[in-house]
Amino acid sequence: MIKYLQRQLVCFVAKSQLGLGDATKYWNGIVAKPYPASWCGAFCLWCYHRVGVARGVNWLVGTGFLYRYPTTTNPQKGDVAYFLKYQHEAMVVGVSGEDISLINGNGNGAVVTRGTVKKSAVTAFYNVIG
Repeated sequence: MIKYLQRQLVCFVAKSQLGLGDATKYWNGIVAKPYPASWCGAFCLWCYHRVGVARGVNWLVGTGFLYRYPTTTNPQKGDVAYFLKYQHEAMVVGVSGEDISLINGNGNGAVVTRGTVKKSAVTAFYNVIG
């Protein structure tokens, strides 16, 4: 039950940031300055920190944070979708068959955006909550 609630809360936090684009906000407290230019992964980690998940985890420049967590072939709300082609990370906020709904930090226009992709377009899904 706790993990279910954490998954719901992390999605709520991610959705609450739609349209915002302050990369400094998402990097602050998870990596030392200067901050990397791309902040999609920082956004995901920031969302987890807001709900008490991965609190002791920081960003490792050149590696990120997902290397600590297992991948899954059964994505759920609150997982991270990783795209190798763009080295992009996004929060999974919905799954309907093969359609995956995402919240993208550093999305189009360098703001937090919503999108939907086919499951097959995602390189890997990471289960951070467990």
